[in-house]
Amino acid sequence: MATRSEVEAFLSLFKVKIDIWGVVFLDNREKNMKALADINITPDQRIEEVKAIQVEHWRPGRAGPCRGRGRTGRRGRGCGRRIRAGL
Repeated sequence: MATRSEVEAFLSLFKVKIDIWGVVFLDNREKNMKALADINITPDQRIEEVKAIQVEHWRPGRAGPCRGRGRTGRRGRGCGRRIRAGL
């Protein structure tokens, strides 16, 4: 499990790399465009959402990959950050 300082270091480096190299999004995949519509953001807004991630959004103790849904099946649970309230 990563420590808070490791997450801070990762995010700092990650954001520098985003500014230099950017991020490739697969816009030709229907499920990706549907996901954007589900959370009510445009393709241009998603990079700003990624850049806005802060260490405060990280929750320690989660083992394994984030699957985007908690046990209740509600979006925004289990990953540490709610993108839009009420989803």
